[in-house]
Amino acid sequence: MKPEDFDEDELREWFERALRGSSRSDGPDRGAGGFTSDELRDALRRAGGDKTRAFDELRRAGLRRARSEFGSEALKAGRVAPCVAAGAQRGALVSLACQTDFLAVQAGFQALADELARQAVERAPADAAALLALEDSRSGRPLGDTLQRLISDSGERVALAAYQRLENQAGVVGGYVHHDAKKGALVSVTCSADAATAVAFLKQLCMHIVSAMPIQVADPRAEIPAAAVERERAVLLEQAWMRDDKLTVEKAVEAALGKGSVIAGFARFQIGK
Repeated sequence: MKPEDFDEDELREWFERALRGSSRSDGPDRGAGGFTSDELRDALRRAGGDKTRAFDELRRAGLRRARSEFGSEALKAGRVAPCVAAGAQRGALVSLACQTDFLAVQAGFQALADELARQAVERAPADAAALLALEDSRSGRPLGDTLQRLISDSGERVALAAYQRLENQAGVVGGYVHHDAKKGALVSVTCSADAATAVAFLKQLCMHIVSAMPIQVADPRAEIPAAAVERERAVLLEQAWMRDDKLTVEKAVEAALGKGSVIAGFARFQIGK
């Protein structure tokens, strides 16, 4: 059968079967995953009728479309997810963004955010693209495929908005996410305190970072001038500690974790920012 011989229902059935799930249609002329019937037919035509090749092309196009649209209009909903490895010397924070709070509270969306954070901790990908190329432990497929299926099933734009991983073999890494799951922080502190004491304090420090809203001071690949990074680190250290305004953050860190303790890096993410 030639691509032009497929009617809209047949095109949609083929694509949805390939995704192993149904997709929501955004209107009478929308195909599965937000593609029109003409787009599905054109993909088949370019692939010479090979459905596997056409399906792969559409998945790649879907991810490119999602990333492009994310750049042109901020996604205002989503979830920030942390993960700290056993031993508290490695941790990651991810921000998974979408269009509506309705999708952000769904179990599948939350599970993807958590899986991204877990894989980031364990596999240490170089950047967000490398993270999406990693295998989803639940399906054996790339995490990017899981993201694309979520886009197709929900009809919403979804994007991995931010990712940060910290590791400190001479200290402790800790994380915190606000109760609305839209704001979170990850921090690394070099110290000699025991892990239990340090982890408890780092949660408080992350809460301070979330409320104080400093810029990220962590990833040397970030396009932030070195002078600005050091200035922001200094600003954080000199801020009044949220739990005792008679102390600066620097003094609070040393009081809790020992003299000479140093904030090695931190990241703060907020959905829509």
